[in-house]
Amino acid sequence: MLGVNDLFNAEVADTTEIGVKGQFLDRRLNAGLSIFYTQSTNGYFFVFLPANSTQNLGNLDADYKGAEFEINAHVTDHLDLYGSVGYTDSEITDMEDPAVIGNQAPLVSKTTINLGAQYRQPINEGARHHRPGGLEQGRPKPGGSRTIRPRATRSRWSICVSGSMPTSGPSRPGRRT
Repeated sequence: MLGVNDLFNAEVADTTEIGVKGQFLDRRLNAGLSIFYTQSTNGYFFVFLPANSTQNLGNLDADYKGAEFEINAHVTDHLDLYGSVGYTDSEITDMEDPAVIGNQAPLVSKTTINLGAQYRQPINEGARHHRPGGLEQGRPKPGGSRTIRPRATRSRWSICVSGSMPTSGPSRPGRRT
């Protein structure tokens, strides 16, 4: 397969990012906005070849530009809400297979959305019960997931249970969107 090798070069990424963050309403509301540009050389992508059941790496050069907005609210002494939305535009700028130049880089979501809440309720003196939960869509989890993490904590210990359920499959590498 063109562009897939047994040996590959080290990835180098040059990134520029600028942003602002602020705290409002007596620190009960936090918000941030950032924009970024990354030039990646020798970026990795994985390819599974079913003919010989191997996973191989390839290198590509790509540019990534995007923005992210995040917000966190401490609504009550027991309830926190959080959310973020991100946008990434990627473009393959160089690869051994010239047919993919100009396509979106593999496994990069154009948009990501994260929403969640955490409720803390004291269950007895010195212990608290946490019920964080949320809906995360986009990367880093392929396609999206539903996550619930019940947790009980005390001054020096905690018990946590975490689970995720994918809601869709990963995107196809090198696909133009």
